[in-house]
Amino acid sequence: MKRLLLNLFFSLALSSLNVFAHQDVALKISGDKITGLPEKYGLCLMDWKNSRFSVNGKVVKFPGFVANALRSNRKVDENGDILLEVGVNWKLVITASWLHDKSDANSLPDYMIFSFYPENKDYHFRVVVDLEKPTVVGSTIVLTTFSKKDGDKWTNSETKILDSLVSTEAELGRRIFFR
Repeated sequence: MKRLLLNLFFSLALSSLNVFAHQDVALKISGDKITGLPEKYGLCLMDWKNSRFSVNGKVVKFPGFVANALRSNRKVDENGDILLEVGVNWKLVITASWLHDKSDANSLPDYMIFSFYPENKDYHFRVVVDLEKPTVVGSTIVLTTFSKKDGDKWTNSETKILDSLVSTEAELGRRIFFR
Protein backbone atom coordinates (compact mmCIF):
# COMPACT_ATOMS: atom_id res chain seq x y z
CA MET A 1 0.00 0.00 0.00
CA LYS A 2 2.87 2.35 0.91
CA ARG A 3 4.54 1.65 -2.44
CA LEU A 4 1.28 2.32 -4.30
CA LEU A 5 0.87 5.66 -2.53
CA LEU A 6 4.48 6.63 -3.31
CA ASN A 7 4.01 5.76 -6.99
CA LEU A 8 0.78 7.74 -7.11
CA PHE A 9 2.44 10.73 -5.43
CA PHE A 10 5.41 10.76 -7.84
CA SER A 11 3.16 10.27 -10.86
CA LEU A 12 1.03 13.23 -9.85
CA ALA A 13 4.07 15.35 -9.01
CA LEU A 14 5.75 14.64 -12.36
CA SER A 15 2.59 15.20 -14.38
CA SER A 16 1.97 18.53 -12.66
CA LEU A 17 5.53 19.64 -13.51
CA ASN A 18 4.79 19.09 -17.20
CA VAL A 19 1.68 21.23 -16.97
CA PHE A 20 3.65 24.18 -15.59
CA ALA A 21 6.83 23.62 -17.62
CA HIS A 22 5.89 26.07 -20.37
CA GLN A 23 4.28 29.47 -20.45
CA ASP A 24 4.12 32.00 -23.28
CA VAL A 25 6.28 35.10 -22.86
CA ALA A 26 4.58 38.51 -22.95
CA LEU A 27 6.10 40.86 -25.54
CA LYS A 28 6.03 44.65 -25.41
CA ILE A 29 5.38 47.26 -28.09
CA SER A 30 7.16 50.57 -28.01
CA GLY A 31 6.25 52.76 -30.97
CA ASP A 32 6.83 50.48 -33.95
CA LYS A 33 9.11 47.97 -32.20
CA ILE A 34 8.02 44.68 -30.66
CA THR A 35 10.54 43.70 -28.00
CA GLY A 36 11.16 40.53 -26.05
CA LEU A 37 11.92 37.99 -28.80
CA PRO A 38 15.25 36.12 -28.84
CA GLU A 39 18.06 37.71 -30.89
CA LYS A 40 17.82 35.02 -33.59
CA TYR A 41 14.56 36.65 -34.75
CA GLY A 42 16.26 40.00 -35.19
CA LEU A 43 14.28 43.21 -35.26
CA CYS A 44 10.48 42.90 -35.10
CA LEU A 45 8.62 45.97 -36.38
CA MET A 46 4.95 46.90 -36.70
CA ASP A 47 3.76 48.70 -39.83
CA TRP A 48 0.50 50.01 -38.39
CA LYS A 49 -0.56 51.91 -41.52
CA ASN A 50 -0.31 48.85 -43.79
CA SER A 51 -1.55 46.28 -41.23
CA ARG A 52 1.59 44.21 -41.28
CA PHE A 53 4.74 43.51 -39.30
CA SER A 54 8.21 42.20 -40.00
CA VAL A 55 10.32 39.61 -38.23
CA ASN A 56 14.00 39.52 -39.14
CA GLY A 57 13.24 41.41 -42.37
CA LYS A 58 10.38 39.13 -43.53
CA VAL A 59 7.07 41.02 -43.88
CA VAL A 60 3.85 39.35 -42.69
CA LYS A 61 0.43 40.82 -43.49
CA PHE A 62 -2.34 40.59 -40.90
CA PRO A 63 -5.72 39.09 -41.89
CA GLY A 64 -8.27 41.64 -43.09
CA PHE A 65 -10.55 41.37 -40.07
CA VAL A 66 -8.00 43.21 -37.87
CA ALA A 67 -6.72 45.64 -40.53
CA ASN A 68 -9.03 48.52 -39.58
CA ALA A 69 -8.17 48.11 -35.90
CA LEU A 70 -4.44 48.24 -36.63
CA ARG A 71 -4.82 51.38 -38.77
CA SER A 72 -6.92 53.15 -36.11
CA ASN A 73 -5.71 55.63 -33.53
CA ARG A 74 -3.57 54.05 -30.83
CA LYS A 75 -2.97 54.97 -27.24
CA VAL A 76 -1.12 53.43 -24.35
CA ASP A 77 -3.05 52.87 -21.11
CA GLU A 78 -1.71 53.20 -17.55
CA ASN A 79 -0.51 49.55 -17.63
CA GLY A 80 1.50 50.10 -20.81
CA ASP A 81 -0.97 48.16 -22.97
CA ILE A 82 -1.74 49.28 -26.52
CA LEU A 83 -5.38 50.28 -27.07
CA LEU A 84 -6.69 50.51 -30.63
CA GLU A 85 -9.61 52.92 -30.99
CA VAL A 86 -12.19 51.17 -33.19
CA GLY A 87 -15.55 52.45 -31.97
CA VAL A 88 -14.68 50.69 -28.71
CA ASN A 89 -11.11 50.20 -27.55
CA TRP A 90 -9.40 46.96 -28.54
CA LYS A 91 -6.53 45.96 -26.26
CA LEU A 92 -3.64 44.37 -28.16
CA VAL A 93 -1.67 41.70 -26.29
CA ILE A 94 1.30 39.94 -27.91
CA THR A 95 2.80 36.73 -26.55
CA ALA A 96 5.32 34.29 -27.97
CA SER A 97 6.88 30.93 -27.28
CA TRP A 98 10.28 29.58 -28.19
CA LEU A 99 11.08 27.67 -24.98
CA HIS A 100 8.84 24.64 -25.52
CA ASP A 101 10.07 21.10 -26.23
CA LYS A 102 10.82 20.56 -29.93
CA SER A 103 12.24 17.05 -29.72
CA ASP A 104 9.23 15.46 -31.44
CA ALA A 105 8.71 15.78 -35.21
CA ASN A 106 5.15 16.98 -34.50
CA SER A 107 6.28 19.67 -32.05
CA LEU A 108 5.04 23.22 -32.35
CA PRO A 109 7.36 25.70 -34.06
CA ASP A 110 8.31 28.90 -32.28
CA TYR A 111 5.22 31.10 -32.48
CA MET A 112 3.79 34.52 -31.70
CA ILE A 113 0.16 35.26 -30.86
CA PHE A 114 -1.50 38.64 -31.42
CA SER A 115 -4.65 38.81 -29.27
CA PHE A 116 -7.23 41.57 -29.80
CA TYR A 117 -9.66 42.16 -26.91
CA PRO A 118 -12.59 44.48 -27.76
CA GLU A 119 -13.65 46.37 -24.63
CA ASN A 120 -16.77 45.05 -22.88
CA LYS A 121 -17.20 42.16 -25.32
CA ASP A 122 -17.41 38.47 -24.49
CA TYR A 123 -15.07 37.44 -27.28
CA HIS A 124 -11.60 38.21 -28.59
CA PHE A 125 -9.59 37.50 -31.73
CA ARG A 126 -6.23 35.73 -32.06
CA VAL A 127 -3.77 35.70 -34.92
CA VAL A 128 -1.08 33.01 -34.65
CA VAL A 129 2.24 33.42 -36.45
CA ASP A 130 4.89 30.76 -37.06
CA LEU A 131 8.09 32.64 -36.17
CA GLU A 132 10.35 30.19 -37.98
CA LYS A 133 8.87 30.91 -41.43
CA PRO A 134 7.35 33.64 -40.50
CA THR A 135 3.76 33.42 -41.67
CA VAL A 136 0.22 33.60 -40.29
CA VAL A 137 -0.84 30.03 -39.55
CA GLY A 138 -4.21 30.65 -37.94
CA SER A 139 -6.79 33.14 -36.82
CA THR A 140 -9.58 32.42 -34.37
CA ILE A 141 -12.40 34.07 -32.51
CA VAL A 142 -12.63 33.01 -28.88
CA LEU A 143 -15.95 33.21 -27.06
CA THR A 144 -15.09 33.78 -23.42
CA THR A 145 -18.64 33.65 -22.09
CA PHE A 146 -21.75 32.20 -23.59
CA SER A 147 -25.18 31.70 -22.11
CA LYS A 148 -28.23 30.20 -23.73
CA LYS A 149 -30.15 31.61 -20.76
CA ASP A 150 -29.50 35.13 -22.07
CA GLY A 151 -31.20 34.20 -25.33
CA ASP A 152 -27.94 33.98 -27.28
CA LYS A 153 -27.95 31.50 -30.13
CA TRP A 154 -24.82 30.42 -31.92
CA THR A 155 -25.41 28.55 -35.13
CA ASN A 156 -22.68 26.72 -36.94
CA SER A 157 -23.35 23.42 -38.66
CA GLU A 158 -20.03 21.95 -37.53
CA THR A 159 -20.08 23.07 -33.89
CA LYS A 160 -22.42 21.90 -31.15
CA ILE A 161 -22.96 24.25 -28.21
CA LEU A 162 -23.44 22.68 -24.81
CA ASP A 163 -25.74 24.21 -22.21
CA SER A 164 -22.79 24.46 -19.83
CA LEU A 165 -20.43 26.15 -22.32
CA VAL A 166 -18.23 28.82 -20.78
CA SER A 167 -15.53 29.24 -23.44
CA THR A 168 -14.94 28.02 -26.95
CA GLU A 169 -13.16 29.05 -30.12
CA ALA A 170 -13.62 28.66 -33.85
CA GLU A 171 -11.42 29.33 -36.84
CA LEU A 172 -12.20 32.54 -38.64
CA GLY A 173 -13.15 31.98 -42.22
CA ARG A 174 -15.89 29.56 -41.25
CA ARG A 175 -19.36 31.01 -41.14
CA ILE A 176 -20.33 31.85 -37.59
CA PHE A 177 -23.56 33.66 -36.96
CA PHE A 178 -24.86 35.30 -33.81
CA ARG A 179 -28.60 35.83 -33.51
